[in-house]
Amino acid sequence: MRRIPLMIIILLIMLSCSMSLLAQNERYVMRSPRAMGMGGAGLAVLSPDHVFFYNPAQLNRLTRNKFTLVDARICFNKNLLDQLDFYNKYSEQIKNLNDFSDDETSAFFDEASEIIKKRVIAEFAGPVPINLVVRNFGVGFFTGAAVDYRMKTGASSIPLVNAAFQADFLVVGSLAHGFSGPFPGKLSVGGTVKYMNRWISYKMQSVTDLDNQLVVFSGKTIGVDLATLYSIKRLAFGFTIFDVNSPTIAYQANQSSLNDSTSIVVAPNGKVEPSLRCGLAYYPKKSLIPIFSRNVIALDIEQPFDGDLTFFKKLYFGFEGTLASVFRLRVGFAQGYASFGAGIDLSVILIDYAFYGQEWGGYAGQVPNWNHLIRFKLGF
Repeated sequence: MRRIPLMIIILLIMLSCSMSLLAQNERYVMRSPRAMGMGGAGLAVLSPDHVFFYNPAQLNRLTRNKFTLVDARICFNKNLLDQLDFYNKYSEQIKNLNDFSDDETSAFFDEASEIIKKRVIAEFAGPVPINLVVRNFGVGFFTGAAVDYRMKTGASSIPLVNAAFQADFLVVGSLAHGFSGPFPGKLSVGGTVKYMNRWISYKMQSVTDLDNQLVVFSGKTIGVDLATLYSIKRLAFGFTIFDVNSPTIAYQANQSSLNDSTSIVVAPNGKVEPSLRCGLAYYPKKSLIPIFSRNVIALDIEQPFDGDLTFFKKLYFGFEGTLASVFRLRVGFAQGYASFGAGIDLSVILIDYAFYGQEWGGYAGQVPNWNHLIRFKLGF
């Protein structure tokens, strides 16, 4: 009986903290293709892959130990493919621009201008983010890199290159604990401590003055996530407060790159604000579609108390079904956009894919960003 007040206090403290949370800056997260194929919903979906970056309380529900040796993930948006298609389409013509007529030259640059203005993002994680998860405990290290660039029109209509580069190294440890008592269902709480070392660089120059000099900033920080998971019968509910300690990355410029640069450099904002995400998962007793087994329906809501975000920008919803025990098919709805995914799980080898949309604007449907996410994992 003494355990009930303690659990209530823990839940109330975590929820009261979340009431004042605002939208946070970008934090490092290794996206799960399983979750992204289900519209981004994964916080309450039981999976060893969701422990470190979704909900560490899930460690208390593990039935098998998992050791990952290789985990390579690549994510890129549709804008990158559009630019590659444009280059392939005009690769020969680009070599002979002088032979173009005035009308052909004008049409070429009009199309090129529209293509290169699109924002491109490419991310890579792995290939060796080794990690181990056992019941109530998980530890691992993760690496990731990303590039984000676009072209803008500057003074005198001269194009500007605006690019950002980022690399991350993380050491992560997670713990969980389950509570029992005279109440239905099961409650688990968990926490994650993340040590992160980040390198970041920005580049904004006109194409006529473009050079290869980069000022590299580096910083370190420690972040803390707190989570809970409550399940009763076939229903699971949980929430996670990410970066509850409001960590700050104290960036410093690399001295050698600073000496080589003639530009005025300003360190990026290293503040990482806390954020809250709630999740719900339901495992139907009967298959919703006859050919599928082990169905799951999931719903996540991000920053539910942030009045600056529209409802559909907070909403993530999806479904997963398993076919012949090894094939997984997923559909979902993320921030107002459809998503789908597929995977092959052979226990030792896992191959996953997801196609999903993100909203870059202030409301769903304003500025869509379509992404491809591919994963290959080898583990035991």
